[in-house]
Amino acid sequence: MTDQHHTVTPVALPTALTEPLPDDATLATRLARTAAETASAVHGVHGLGGIAARAADRLRERLGQNAGAPGVRVDITDERTEVTVAIVVEYPEVVTRVADAVRTQVEHAVTQLSDAPISVDVRVIDVHGPFDRDTEPADLIDSAADAVQGAAAATKDAAVRATDATKDAAVRASDATKDAAVRAAEATKDAAVRTADVTKDVAGAARDASVTAADATKDAAVRAADATKDAAVAAAETTRAAADTARDSAVAVKDAAVEAGDAAADATASAADSTAEAAGRAVDAGRTVVEDARDASRTAADDVADATRAAADDVADATRAAAADVADATRAPADDLADATRAPADDVPAAMPAADTAADASAATAARDAADRVADAADSAADAIAAESEDRRTDPA
Repeated sequence: MTDQHHTVTPVALPTALTEPLPDDATLATRLARTAAETASAVHGVHGLGGIAARAADRLRERLGQNAGAPGVRVDITDERTEVTVAIVVEYPEVVTRVADAVRTQVEHAVTQLSDAPISVDVRVIDVHGPFDRDTEPADLIDSAADAVQGAAAATKDAAVRATDATKDAAVRASDATKDAAVRAAEATKDAAVRTADVTKDVAGAARDASVTAADATKDAAVRAADATKDAAVAAAETTRAAADTARDSAVAVKDAAVEAGDAAADATASAADSTAEAAGRAVDAGRTVVEDARDASRTAADDVADATRAAADDVADATRAAAADVADATRAPADDLADATRAPADDVPAAMPAADTAADASAATAARDAADRVADAADSAADAIAAESEDRRTDPA
């Protein structure tokens, strides 16, 4: 296919394609612009690219950015350059004829910008008929752009107002914080002063209470010491008196036991003398009747011995009972005195055991010795009478 089959017809291009490119535009940008301008001028081409591509290009234009070439893509490699053009064919044009024409025109145009091999690919993405609505979204894009610009302006105003409000709030918060800090400092200072005063008062009261308690403790200790000393003296005197009483009682018991022993000995001696006299009289009177006298004498001696022994036993029992009663009577007052004086006399712990021991030992020993002596005397007397009676029986002459 050569240039003789096609003619280049000047057409009105979109504004985006008529604006001059910047001096620093790349080769890809130049190739895309050239391919778009050339394809748009071919008869039967309604437009380039789809609605999305044209809308994006329109939006970039409204936002002040450089518009590209919608519907055209340029891929440059080390070996070759590929240009792809997407077109919308106008009804009732033949689609293949329009596509061939676009390919030829674009190849001639782009090969003038680069010495490298360039391939052109044309894609028909739609056909625009007489009853189709115009797919150019310029109005919608303009409305969207206006809305975006309005939103940007509103956002800017809102940001300014938010900044001002934040600044005012920060100032008010700073003032409030400063006032609160001042009030807190003053309150802390007042609380510290009051706390110091209360602490001082409490310390003084505690010091006074300590002094009062120390004085009371000292007085109580003095009174307790005096009371303890008096109780100890009283206990010592009571213990001495009890010991004297116990000693006197022991002496009395001893004297009573001695007297009882003497009385028993006298009674025994009297009985023995009477028995001897009776035996002598019986011997003198009954010499003539020896056998009768011997029997009577033996019987009388046995009776006298039994009576004497019984009397000695009764005396011994009575003496023991009397000694036990005296010991009990002596021990009971001593125990009562010891119990009465043991609690208050804590400072003289050795006095009470000594008094108890003295009372018990003196009374019990004296009573026991007296009873034993009386019993021994009675037994001796009984034995002597029995021996004399036996001698008289064996030797009647």
